[in-house]
Amino acid sequence: MAVFLDVDSLVDVDSHGGTFHLRTDSLSYVFRVLGNGELEHRYFGPILHRRGAFVDPVDIEERP
Repeated sequence: MAVFLDVDSLVDVDSHGGTFHLRTDSLSYVFRVLGNGELEHRYFGPILHRRGAFVDPVDIEERP
């Protein structure tokens, strides 16, 4: 059985900043590609519902 995913609803990409926002029903993972090609972790935690919202770690308060 083939399973098809609507990738547009799971991934947001900011091509200008090289930032990716991956989502599940309950979690978000945000990372970006640095100039040297390394990946920088930006956020992992409860889902960020704002589509196209790219996260600055300074804007996220620590969660218990």
